[in-house]
Amino acid sequence: MPHIQNRLTDRNLRALKPDPLRAYDLADGGDLYVRVETSGTVVFWLRYQLNSKRRRWTIGHYGTGKAGISLTEAREKRDAAKKLLRDGIDPWGHKLAEDLRAARAKEQLEEAERRGARRQGQTVAWLVDQFCTIELPAQHKNPKWGEQLLRTHIEKRLQALPLTEFTTTKLWECLDPLRTRQPATARHVYGLAKKLTAFGLQRGYLERDPAASVQRRAVAPKPPPRQRVLSDDEIRALWFNFGEGKVSRRVWLGLKLLLVTGQRRGEVTRAERQEFDVHQKRWLIPAGRRGKKKTAESRVPHLVPLSELAVSILKELFAECGSSAWLLPSPVDSEKPIDERALTRAVARKEYGWTVHDVRRTVRTRLSSLGVPAVVAERVIGHELPDLLTVYDVHAYEVETRAALSKWARELRRILKGNGRDSI
Repeated sequence: MPHIQNRLTDRNLRALKPDPLRAYDLADGGDLYVRVETSGTVVFWLRYQLNSKRRRWTIGHYGTGKAGISLTEAREKRDAAKKLLRDGIDPWGHKLAEDLRAARAKEQLEEAERRGARRQGQTVAWLVDQFCTIELPAQHKNPKWGEQLLRTHIEKRLQALPLTEFTTTKLWECLDPLRTRQPATARHVYGLAKKLTAFGLQRGYLERDPAASVQRRAVAPKPPPRQRVLSDDEIRALWFNFGEGKVSRRVWLGLKLLLVTGQRRGEVTRAERQEFDVHQKRWLIPAGRRGKKKTAESRVPHLVPLSELAVSILKELFAECGSSAWLLPSPVDSEKPIDERALTRAVARKEYGWTVHDVRRTVRTRLSSLGVPAVVAERVIGHELPDLLTVYDVHAYEVETRAALSKWARELRRILKGNGRDSI
């Protein structure tokens, strides 16, 4: 590279006077110039030629501080530009690319600093609040229950913990106390915690996922599926003796309705009276209360034909619950439905050895023993059918399910007469 004779000095530049009529240029060396604007601003610029075209590149303003560059810095940029030109690179375009990269890096740094500042005031309790307000209602079929689990087992233990300190170790501190005493609850809390941390990552509240390395089977292995069904004696005990002691009549009637129809606990406890047509002997369960999964089949209402036995139970419930809109209103507030766990607690207190869900399994098993085809029996209890059947079989099965439930009602009457009573 030939020697460049530099002409200007800082003393020269500081002594420059503007011409109020026009801007003028002064040469330094190596095609580096300064332009003195009429305002007095001094600007460095480089004259160069690339691909037979003359061009100019404004390097920057002379001055100190963030807005200006020194004479030495201007000459360094000139020399760097000369090297780029020898390689056929336009220094103006190269400068733009560098500026863009620097701007992006600056933005990323500033955003990281903003996130860090925000997280200083963000705690696990705050994250649970955000999740329960924004995401949980859209993800969970029973958001109030999910919120209760999160607040009891995650927020209560970690509420003041900053999100920057929300680690896998801290999550295990919430799960470990549940693993042996309440394994089913541990699995539910784990599932909700996974959704909570995924929400935090997606929204930028968390840098890493505390639940990423936690596996469900390590929290609490899923127990083998229950196969418990009620015997004839147990069915008679439920029907005739369950109401003895501290059990409300509406809870007892709710369990009877479960036994007669085979539907889910939540579908009975959250049923509204308007869903039932006792004249047509039909119960139409809205799509929003069907099962746990929000699939295509569960997004349509489920029709339950009512036997005479079911209708007689409904009439008792209507009389028991007065003017409430709910089939099983809360004893505390008739404007709300009963807590569905009230049925579970009542059964647990009796210590009969079976659960509320075992009643539903009993109905499904008895339907098979009565010769009801599997597809019809699955339709009765509102189970989703395999994918191919769902796609190609759109038959409503009302006639078949009505016949199946009538057959079950007759069998149930036969079982109950074994108690020595003439009628039920």
